[in-house]
Amino acid sequence: MWFNLAERLRPFYDVIHQEVRGSPAVKCDETGWRVLGKTYWLWCFTGMDAVYYVIKPSRGSNVVLDVMGEMFYGTLVSDFYSTYNKIKTWSKHK
Repeated sequence: MWFNLAERLRPFYDVIHQEVRGSPAVKCDETGWRVLGKTYWLWCFTGMDAVYYVIKPSRGSNVVLDVMGEMFYGTLVSDFYSTYNKIKTWSKHK
């Protein structure tokens, strides 16, 4: 049932993802999240009009790059965790 629901909601989830990537500013953070007794990470990407959540087993920069792309044309706001330094942003290159 859950997989069926996830499949039906996937197009809406993808729209939220694109809205966040298109936002002029995105705030990012991650926190530990238990999945079947193992530590995963709940990532939160907050744009101007949408919030995108993803749960991954990694706390590495690959998650940020997967969600935001290699180049983000906006301002990325974070807690200075080094993972966020891997993404290129417009504000670093203007």
